[in-house]
Amino acid sequence: MNTNAAGTEQWRFTADDAVNSSPTIVDGTVYVGDDAGHLHALQASTGRQEWQFDISDVEDVFSGTFRNSSPVVADGTVYFQVSLGTSGCLCAVDARTGEFRWSFENGSTVFTSATISEDTVFFGDVDLYDGSSGFYAVDRATGAQRWTQTFEAGFNSSPTVVDDTVYVGCDDDHVYAFDTANGRQRWAFEANDQVRSSPTVVNGTVYVASDSAGGIDYSGKVYAIDAQTGTQRWRFDPEAGSIRTSPTVADGTVYVGTTNLEAIDAATGRRRWQFETADSIRSSPTVAGSTVYIGSHDTRLYAVDTETGRQRWAFETDDPVQSSPTVKDGTVYVGGQDATVYAIAAESPDVDSRGSRVLLGTLGHHDGRTTASKTVDKRVSDTPDRADAGASNTNVFDRAEPAGQSTATANREPTAASSSAGADSVSFCPHCGADMTDAPGDAYCPHCGGQLRDD
Repeated sequence: MNTNAAGTEQWRFTADDAVNSSPTIVDGTVYVGDDAGHLHALQASTGRQEWQFDISDVEDVFSGTFRNSSPVVADGTVYFQVSLGTSGCLCAVDARTGEFRWSFENGSTVFTSATISEDTVFFGDVDLYDGSSGFYAVDRATGAQRWTQTFEAGFNSSPTVVDDTVYVGCDDDHVYAFDTANGRQRWAFEANDQVRSSPTVVNGTVYVASDSAGGIDYSGKVYAIDAQTGTQRWRFDPEAGSIRTSPTVADGTVYVGTTNLEAIDAATGRRRWQFETADSIRSSPTVAGSTVYIGSHDTRLYAVDTETGRQRWAFETDDPVQSSPTVKDGTVYVGGQDATVYAIAAESPDVDSRGSRVLLGTLGHHDGRTTASKTVDKRVSDTPDRADAGASNTNVFDRAEPAGQSTATANREPTAASSSAGADSVSFCPHCGADMTDAPGDAYCPHCGGQLRDD
């Protein structure tokens, strides 16, 4: 738990090149990549390096770069993608030691992050020459290909998995939904331009954005799409440029970076407020407590009030911030193009990211990564210096599931008995799905900071 003043630097780590990768924090370790092709494992409390993996250690690989790829951690393994110029490489290494486990080399370069389900890794690539790009499903235990879909256009969108469906945007102006088991296309939604935003899925709705179109229409759009049918529910026109960030949804509001930070009503698509930075945004927002955090090309990380859209504080770096922040135990972790990983005090000392982007494992995540009905990461270690999986202050996703209770998820549908804001107590947090039986009558969720009652 962080007890320092909000917006103050806790530590910084100097990497070997720009850090556009978004941090993943699991079991007290920060995993993040840099553009020199190095994966760093850092102690979350101090920034001390635990180990470093160099992509050149992989056989027949000379050098590579993380570009915008973020690591994902599950069951003691770190999965990450590295661009090798005109090709790409998906790697798996031991989360505790950095020891190499396997690699899968695809034929085209990668600009995005991989995403996992219970037993599969999903990602897309971009062919820079003949236009034949692929979307892949790879066995996460062995690195063997399970299936692939071939497209003429590339994938600059990181996929998101919910239950048995993987959602991803494509440069052919579509959002696709594929069956996770066999790659069968379930639906395709046509947007107004390339879809380089990564989807977020909440309560049966896919939220995603398009890039800016040419001609008379110069702005990207934000879409709400029915997750089952692929039909449009609403469209938001921000009257801005391209949108390449992943939306975050919390408390009925969609937050997305355009040339501004937009807050949009999740049900209607109407703007609630707009926060302007001094440059374009390529960082995807995250929400912790009552604050939304986002980086900007104006070299700052911003903390913005979720209700009013007013700035709470801004942290200055030396170069643009394209990395998407992750909040864990009251600390914001983010990378900068100044080759630095930053740990900054969040607005409240106990909060974690509760936006679905983080819990769904798209562009960085923390303890509790889930695919809605399945928890897919476990403790890296049970040693005493690690968090106790049975402790009351441990994230519910890391605790053993009580008999007769289904695993909490980011997409739990609130019920009348479990989520009424005016009730004296709740069984599950309507924001993050955490079990609240040990905190009856609390006004705020101790796991995510979400408001439970109006006092």
